[in-house]
Amino acid sequence: MKKILLVLLLISSYYSNAQFISISKDSMRFVSSSYDDRHRLTDSLLVINNGDASLRINYIEAKQMMLLFEIKLKYKGELIKGGFTYKSSLVFPIDISAKDTVKIVFMQTQATTKTANMFADWTDSLTINNNSLNRPILPIIISGNTILDIQDETNIPSEFSLSQNYPNPFNPETTISYTIPSNVKGETINVTLKVYDVLGREVATLVDEYKQAGSYTVAFNVKSRHQPRRDQG
Repeated sequence: MKKILLVLLLISSYYSNAQFISISKDSMRFVSSSYDDRHRLTDSLLVINNGDASLRINYIEAKQMMLLFEIKLKYKGELIKGGFTYKSSLVFPIDISAKDTVKIVFMQTQATTKTANMFADWTDSLTINNNSLNRPILPIIISGNTILDIQDETNIPSEFSLSQNYPNPFNPETTISYTIPSNVKGETINVTLKVYDVLGREVATLVDEYKQAGSYTVAFNVKSRHQPRRDQG
């Protein structure tokens, strides 16, 4: 009887000091008719920690690696962190206190399409990798009707270029545009984009990955400059 009681106490202690994740909805949809003022598609969900211990979100990423979302984390309506959905993004890990909730806003920028107003339905899934006891691998179905990765061949640049950031001056965020020429079309090239201060010290690495030909933008926020912000094509 003592052994049974001890086991029950251990189980009770284990569960009372665990983290349990839940979400406000298990699917999101990004529709081409609902662009915001920055021409992005947005949807959001609540991530809830129902447990008595801190919940850690290790990363969020899409099944299709070409599909990338900018995310903003909000706590009680205030922005607390921003970044992108990919495994090595320094926006992660995200910690949610016991019995607390964080809102995550997902933003997909408009894709460049081969023909104006050419849309196609697509479905994918985002995975929230976390340390919860109940759902450590939590999938979210995502869908939309935009073209994800088809670029207008006439708009592919013929040479490398790095545009002036806008706005300039800025506080706290600015956007940098760059292009990769058409001679790498069908292939990829390693692109590195770094920010340095006036003393020549590296402040942030914004891009460090292989990319195809096309035009891209990346955001840089001085308040979170230790967190690289991955770019959008």
